[in-house]
Amino acid sequence: MANHEKILAIETSRGLAAFMVVLYHCSRHLEKAFGQQPFHSAFQFGHAGVDFFFVLSGFIICFVHCKDIGQPARIGYFTERRFTRVVPFYWLVLGWVILVQALGSGHLWPSWSQVAASILLLPDADPIVGVSWTLRHEVLFYALFGVMIAHRHLGQVALGLWLVLVLAVMAGWLPSAGNTAWQLVSSPYNIQFFFGLGAAVIIRRGGLRRPLAVLAVGLAAAGLAGVAEDVGWMNGYQTPARFVYGLAAMMVVTGIARSEQIGHLRLSGPLLWLGEASYSLYLVHPIGVGLAWKGLASAALDTRLLFAVLVASGVVFGVIVSRGVERPLLRAVRKWLKRWAVAHTRLGP
Repeated sequence: MANHEKILAIETSRGLAAFMVVLYHCSRHLEKAFGQQPFHSAFQFGHAGVDFFFVLSGFIICFVHCKDIGQPARIGYFTERRFTRVVPFYWLVLGWVILVQALGSGHLWPSWSQVAASILLLPDADPIVGVSWTLRHEVLFYALFGVMIAHRHLGQVALGLWLVLVLAVMAGWLPSAGNTAWQLVSSPYNIQFFFGLGAAVIIRRGGLRRPLAVLAVGLAAAGLAGVAEDVGWMNGYQTPARFVYGLAAMMVVTGIARSEQIGHLRLSGPLLWLGEASYSLYLVHPIGVGLAWKGLASAALDTRLLFAVLVASGVVFGVIVSRGVERPLLRAVRKWLKRWAVAHTRLGP
């Protein structure tokens, strides 16, 4: 099986993680409006989609760029692929959010420092695009992995020190409070990138004799953790939850990847479409939900029906934007960069 096929299955699971976040945000949206979440807070656990995102990112980056480690000539390719995948579409969404917020709040524009921090994805306590806080963690991980591509041993030391720092904060040996930069670097969420790296190493080495069993255990663990959070037995926002959800995600990722690798699992149809739209779905679903809410807020709908409509609106909007904006933009930017590189190569020094 070709590598891109295996990665396609992993990318598909990103769509499910994004869908979990949509369920969570819609549930919290109705809680804010009516004082309680629909379906007895059944989707409170949905924020764990972010935990899956981080594990998946660690897996994908390591799996795809494993052979680039210690190859300084590949740092340009790595940077270009990560930049074009994340930044141009995010900038487009950022511009849209700034414009809509300003026009809808008496022309109250954000400060220049806030705009600059959002553009550069720098640590910021109040990001303009609310969900972009996760992108800051992604960029930090990309930067440290990029160091390992430029210099294997230096990168290993950098990642090792980062792991020790995060574990020390999680154990309470170092303070978790501090400025936004410290909170970003030391966040317990960062441990999940290492879970993803571990999953990639396992798959690269052809481990797991019973991947479907590992997948089943991972799904069961995630489900039980979700139920524990929904009923109040576990605080899903505290440090232990990062381990619980992270380890469950690691088992799910390794189980999916290895099962498809040996031909025991095939994903197709709507799951693939959702996976392809996962980034767009994650970034713009609040816009789709907001538009639906404005149109239905005055309607006397049952809370559960309203929840279903909001979720459907967020998903449909995300898929439409992915196919109509995000994917074409990605192709156009990469095509332009390729032409620019060829032109400058011909010109020479």
